[in-house]
Amino acid sequence: MLKKRITMDGFAFFLVFTISVVESIPYFTFFNVLKYLSMLFLAVFILLNLRFLRTPKLINWALYLYVGLLIISSYLNKGSFNDRDIFLASISFSVIAIETLFIIEIAIGKGNGRLLINTFFVSCFFFCIITDFMAIFVSNSGIYFVGTKFQVSYLHMFLTALYLVNQRVTKKPINSIFILLDIIWSFFIIGFVNCDTGIIGFFFMCLLLAVSCRTKKSISPWFLAVLFCLAFAFLFLYNSILNSNFSIFILDTFFDSNYSLSSRTYIFKSLESIMNNHWYLGYGYGCSYELLTNLIGAPDAQNGLYELIIYSGLIGIIPFVFLVSLAIKNSNKLYELSSISVLFATLIFLSAIEITYTLSFFTFTFLLYVLNSSKIRKQNCLFKSAKIFNHREKLYTY
Repeated sequence: MLKKRITMDGFAFFLVFTISVVESIPYFTFFNVLKYLSMLFLAVFILLNLRFLRTPKLINWALYLYVGLLIISSYLNKGSFNDRDIFLASISFSVIAIETLFIIEIAIGKGNGRLLINTFFVSCFFFCIITDFMAIFVSNSGIYFVGTKFQVSYLHMFLTALYLVNQRVTKKPINSIFILLDIIWSFFIIGFVNCDTGIIGFFFMCLLLAVSCRTKKSISPWFLAVLFCLAFAFLFLYNSILNSNFSIFILDTFFDSNYSLSSRTYIFKSLESIMNNHWYLGYGYGCSYELLTNLIGAPDAQNGLYELIIYSGLIGIIPFVFLVSLAIKNSNKLYELSSISVLFATLIFLSAIEITYTLSFFTFTFLLYVLNSSKIRKQNCLFKSAKIFNHREKLYTY
């Protein structure tokens, strides 16, 4: 009975990883059906494990407020777009985000933090193998097993971070040969799919990991806070940054790109005209492709926070910034989780020129906050063996 229930937990963790981190599998035309079935299964799983959830904390309320405003914005604008039902999309996003947070909290409540991390790592490894094999041997038109070249690149970043945190929380030695091969292979695959953004991001991630490993410390919350502000400020500082001698040297030497960073700067200049009369609550979730294609001929905002402003306006991003701030504040409590902090920093860094504030970012934000919680560290439940408690036993809280 015990093994059966733990297996059920592992299956729930796999489903969470699939719908909140992988997010989409274009090769499966029925993926949306699988996603909705997974959401239903997770809802039942949460109901059966409600006793492991405690009173909602700040991150819960921040998420509820953010998705609430997102749904309101999408409802108000639901008749403005033809390609996508943004109201339904906002509800789907909100349900998955809330379920993901609940599942992580339940995992900790049960003392299954180790099982959660291990399941995420194995799942990521599984998806990487399939994605890489199909990228190399199966004909494609820029769409791979998990999506675009950006999703392929991010998946390899996730794998590196999850391997390190999995080894550390299970008290297993880190295999230097595996890490070296993983880094070499990841650079090869990211280059193979021709993703310059991915190469920049993975190099930045490796650099931070090297610093963290050498100092035996997690990334400083101050560093993350400054990085988060600068990533958004890039919208307004890009001219000064791109015209610097260092930027010109890097772009000329390593990348086949002009100084406009593939027309991103043109999109940034159009912010005021795009947001005309929609500054407060935005246009609704998932609207950017149709909206920006019609207005300026661009597929998206090319900046993480800019994209969220388009979705939910200036009011909507307030709870998002607060949610991220909570994770930043908690980011350096456990060295064992330092690779998640590094991944978090990398996604923030890339948000200056790409859309990285997606469901996967929310998932790792929740992990960073919940697993670094002070009471969890005090009770050390992350490192306990996976076990199930009955209703009479003391629950782990945070």
